[in-house]
Amino acid sequence: MSVFGIDLSENSPCVAIFVKEPKVLYIYFWPRLAREYDIEYTGKWSYAKWETIAKQVRSKLHEPKSKGKKSKSLYLASSSDNEVNKSKSLLPPHILIPSTVFPTDMTVVMKAMNALEKKRDDISREQRYDRVVTDILTIIDQHIVKTDYEIGIEGYAFHEHSSSVSTMYELGGILRYQLWKAGYRYREIPPASVKMWFTGNGSADKFLTVRHLIAMGIIPDFLQVLRYPLTYRLPLDVPNPIQDIADAVAVLNFLLFADQVDRVVIITKPTKKRATPTATKTNKRRKTSSG
Repeated sequence: MSVFGIDLSENSPCVAIFVKEPKVLYIYFWPRLAREYDIEYTGKWSYAKWETIAKQVRSKLHEPKSKGKKSKSLYLASSSDNEVNKSKSLLPPHILIPSTVFPTDMTVVMKAMNALEKKRDDISREQRYDRVVTDILTIIDQHIVKTDYEIGIEGYAFHEHSSSVSTMYELGGILRYQLWKAGYRYREIPPASVKMWFTGNGSADKFLTVRHLIAMGIIPDFLQVLRYPLTYRLPLDVPNPIQDIADAVAVLNFLLFADQVDRVVIITKPTKKRATPTATKTNKRRKTSSG
């Protein structure tokens, strides 16, 4: 069995892959800085621990919702909380990351791909799209178990209105077409569902998603493996490829652990219907004086 979580980006996409036999987590990312070009990490982690964390997320999501209470991430404080912004430590206090010693039953491999060419006049947008899609398909071909596989792509964030949105639609359409053409089935997952099943909060931002990934401990000293100094503090505006790695792992996490019903039904927050104004009725009748 092979499961693929894809975070698509024109500049720094990432593909996270779980292979069941033997248990291996592969993370392929496209570097942005010269110091990241030759990164290749191999280590051990616990799939049993990952399952335990996923069960705790499920328990939280199945808790009865109390009226008027705002949902927070399962492990981490809100990124707007003063204690997070002022904290000197890299990680905020987290609640439920298990302290139990689990067997290291899974190999973790993180590898930098060949860096994408920087945007310049002699490289067309189409050439960049072709390079991104070709690289992703090559990785899938390398690791796919054709009799038992699943590919997940994070769906479009339709509320975004930045200048890069049209680029994402174009690139996303090309990747989906090429997957279809190659005969690969894939699943689109709403961004809120990806965040919900990873952090326990469908509104978690990039900052919280990354801090959650670090707190899980899949790659010890994750930021240092990416060659950030020990004194580095994660900013609210998380740089690439850090956020892309977290997003790809979150998509993979959804495919591995989300409830079956949520893997089919798109999770959306119900919107309250706005009351339509009704015409005012006047019961009073004008009394005319008889004369």
